Amino acid sequence: MVDKNLAESLSCIVCLEPPKDPFESSCCHQLFCGNCCKSFQQKECPGCRAPNPTFQLNHFVRRMIGELPTVCPFDCGTKTTIGELDSHLSRCPKRKLQCVISNCNFEGTKDMMRTHLSTNHFDEVWTALTQKPKVENQAGFQDLHKSYINSSGKKAVRGETGKFYCGQKTDVPCTCCDGNCGPTNGCNCTPCMMLDVKVNNLPPGYILNLAGYPAKISTETGGFYCGRRLVLKPKNGWDGVCGPNNGPQCPMCNRLQKRVQFYKDFLVKVSQQQA
Repeated sequence: MVDKNLAESLSCIVCLEPPKDPFESSCCHQLFCGNCCKSFQQKECPGCRAPNPTFQLNHFVRRMIGELPTVCPFDCGTKTTIGELDSHLSRCPKRKLQCVISNCNFEGTKDMMRTHLSTNHFDEVWTALTQKPKVENQAGFQDLHKSYINSSGKKAVRGETGKFYCGQKTDVPCTCCDGNCGPTNGCNCTPCMMLDVKVNNLPPGYILNLAGYPAKISTETGGFYCGRRLVLKPKNGWDGVCGPNNGPQCPMCNRLQKRVQFYKDFLVKVSQQQA
């Protein structure tokens, strides 16, 4: 049993929940979750009212919070930890999901949803799978022809994958491309990867894989996954999805995996800039 006072001391002082990504203020050293940090104006610290605070991700506290025990909120009886809860929820047999098809109110478990989609919405699902991904910016509209200046001062535009490219030599240790950032596909340089994250307003921990889909590193396997469905019918125990927490990767996420340490270091830089 975890001491109640310990659990409370590791909670965000705004929403009172244990944060998955705990940020520590530079003044009073109180903890805040990432969502709460984004919700208030950072002109003063909400903990001590000190002016112009800075917030740093506390990796040690994140590991501590990840080890705190919890139970499945869908009453399946599973006891796990906060760090492993998302992995469990992705396969919880009692978790109910809302159908994503417009004007459909169906709600059911994973197995029920699979049957529902294949029986009632096969055409819509197939169309969604075969369309090229649309990448939108924070304003909610496509800006495929708009140019940006990346952090190295180079003009960058979206390529056919939706990723940004400047055409300069890339600093990514890549062996699958010609060593250039684009100009229309392939690996992009670190400054253009920063644009991918910023302009597309990607959540913390996400980057775009080489097909332009948001991908993140699984805490369960350490592998990159984008959550994209690759086959409609499950086979050999695989549900046909790239992850999202374990199992086979799609080819584009697998290419990220070959340089996983480079991208881990990149995500740390992004986290420091977003803090």
